[in-house]
Amino acid sequence: MSVGGSVSSLTYRMKGLPINPKAEPKAPQPIVVADAEMLTSYSVEPPADSAVHPSDAGSVPKHSVEEAARSLVEAGEGAFVPESGNSFAEPATTLVVDMAEIGSEGRGAPNHDSTFVEALSQSASGEPIALTLADAKRLLNMDRPRDAIAVLQPVLSRPDVTAEAWTVCGWARWRMASNREDELENAREAAHAFQQALRIEPQRIHLLSRMIGRCNLLCAQQLNGQERENSLDQAVRALQDARISGQTDHSLDLELAGALYERAMVSPHLERASWLDRVQHLIDSMPAREILQQGWLQANTLWARADIVDSRTAQTLHERASALVQSQLPVLDDSQRDVWLTRLIDGERAHLQRIKGAARIIRLQQLQPAIQAQLDSASSIAPLLSWISVLGDWADSLQGAAAPAKLDETEALFSRIQTMAPENSGELNFAHAYYLRLRARRELSRSGQDAALRQAEQLLERISADQLPQALVQMESAEIHLARARLAEGAAAEAHYAEAAALGAAASHASENEARALSCALTALVALQSHRRDQSRVAPMRLLATRLLSLTPTDASALRLAAWVHFFAGEHGQACEFCEAAWNAGALRSDILPIWQQADTLWAYQLGEPDRHPQWKRLHQRMRMANSTS
Repeated sequence: MSVGGSVSSLTYRMKGLPINPKAEPKAPQPIVVADAEMLTSYSVEPPADSAVHPSDAGSVPKHSVEEAARSLVEAGEGAFVPESGNSFAEPATTLVVDMAEIGSEGRGAPNHDSTFVEALSQSASGEPIALTLADAKRLLNMDRPRDAIAVLQPVLSRPDVTAEAWTVCGWARWRMASNREDELENAREAAHAFQQALRIEPQRIHLLSRMIGRCNLLCAQQLNGQERENSLDQAVRALQDARISGQTDHSLDLELAGALYERAMVSPHLERASWLDRVQHLIDSMPAREILQQGWLQANTLWARADIVDSRTAQTLHERASALVQSQLPVLDDSQRDVWLTRLIDGERAHLQRIKGAARIIRLQQLQPAIQAQLDSASSIAPLLSWISVLGDWADSLQGAAAPAKLDETEALFSRIQTMAPENSGELNFAHAYYLRLRARRELSRSGQDAALRQAEQLLERISADQLPQALVQMESAEIHLARARLAEGAAAEAHYAEAAALGAAASHASENEARALSCALTALVALQSHRRDQSRVAPMRLLATRLLSLTPTDASALRLAAWVHFFAGEHGQACEFCEAAWNAGALRSDILPIWQQADTLWAYQLGEPDRHPQWKRLHQRMRMANSTS
């Protein structure tokens, strides 16, 4: 039974469960075709896979493209040996059918002895570059990219270094990055190597700029924030350079469109439409024979547009995207059908966020039978996880006993996932724990809530350090302790709050969880300080609040927590200012008024004659307005 791609994609999904409730659509991954030039210009075949690992559940369906590429590779086992003096020029004429024969030429077959590789490396600085290249190529064809780089290293610093030497180095680094070995570093080094080759041989821009683009796309997958934007910008520029080199290549158009889509998804909403226009222009220019690949990209582009337009237009775009995906499901094989089904569910989930009240429940009820029929035949875990996310959202829309009953439906799905992918027990335990915490919020009895939280805690304890990032587990553990503290009293409650604060602070050192972890730690410390005052807590609370506000300066919850920090520090005027900011940002009256009223009273007492202070009078009036506003 196929569970392809479950490891990497599942980890990202687990990260997304608590962090990204809106289920932002993933970028479609670029399709990469092993074209004739790439297969014949070098003695080492360039990879025919994309810069983004196909193991991700969001990968572009590409089985038909791979078949075409495979036919080219299989024609000569993907390896060509250039004649002397022909390197980095015309296609080689000597075809190697048996990969084992490669090792019988030149100075003999390299073995796996590290001393042999070291000897080759030491001799490289004083011998003709062609001999060193032959050694490096043989090592790379034996799937020893690290050794190939070691042999090449002395040559790369020579003034007579060739473009071919840099290109082989680029392939070796790319191979290592594609195998997820020091992924970010090797992708960057590969891009640098291809850039050096392009500097020497600018006529190879079509191939080399394309690989530079792929390397930057791979880097972007490992980065966040501005670094990710920069890497995507570099990828787009490189792929554009490759595209304008004069060769018509629709597979390159698909790669560029995919890169533009990813860039669109990290841009502000006001800028996103222009990026998506460029994607659409490329889609429209492609021939109809690429229906499968164009359909994938088109559906994602439609869903992306739906996120930045009015509700009526979004409804139309969503219907078009859903219809497009559903039209392809019957003609796909099992693994590809699961990829498209997962995207369909994620698209529905994002659309449901815009529907409120009874209309949302009706849509969910209509959707469930159709999706359930597809899930019954799923052969991988990705669509099951996506539907679990929908069930979690659905439960949030329900009241009373209906909410935990809806979350009960996730139990059967988790059991099925555990059977399908037992090797992913860490990720699955994390997901299960998260949904048990959600269920605890919906349980009607305190005993039911505590039982669900205890079970969630036990699941997290089973996750080893090599299964998931420690910060991710610490973050969820902190949330569970925070929930258990609210059910407890006295010393037991304080113990849970203290544990939540410690775990949240520890988890905040991971950038992907920093804001959420800081918020959890501060919430716990505020509760502790409310239970029992301890001025030694104020300084660390102030540091956490400063970090949180730097990340989320307009978030209502962050502003409210900052108000509490200033309140406990005796800075009641500043506490009132943060209360007003939180109210302006959308904080609920029930959340903000208790501290605002206390801070207002104490500030007035500190001032002695508050009516003579314009700032107090203004904020006092704002507090009264907040109190009277429904």
